[in-house]
Amino acid sequence: MTAPVQVGLPQTSGGPTPHPAVRYGKPAKHRAHLTRRELEMLRLAANGNTNETIARWLGITSTTVNHGLRRAYAKLGASDRTHAVAIALVRGLIAPGEIAGVQMLPRGTSVHRHTA
Repeated sequence: MTAPVQVGLPQTSGGPTPHPAVRYGKPAKHRAHLTRRELEMLRLAANGNTNETIARWLGITSTTVNHGLRRAYAKLGASDRTHAVAIALVRGLIAPGEIAGVQMLPRGTSVHRHTA
């Protein structure tokens, strides 16, 4: 069983500390800047592409994609592909609109039903 992850502002009564990548809506300082190519690979990965598909798209080998994504993970402080994409979204390196199938709700709307 894992401990719940805190989202939002810290609780004054204790609880988990938010991940350092999140600074209450502001991006944390980058460990190192991603190269244009690393960011391009990360955007393609964020859209659900495999390393092989990314390699074909960019005209490189899947080994090169694997190394490029691993460098991006290290620079972002991410443990895996999903974590790297999440950090990139939080930091504004990838916009939600750059991910196929992601539809942003208009400001002020909610996915939750309001019952009277």
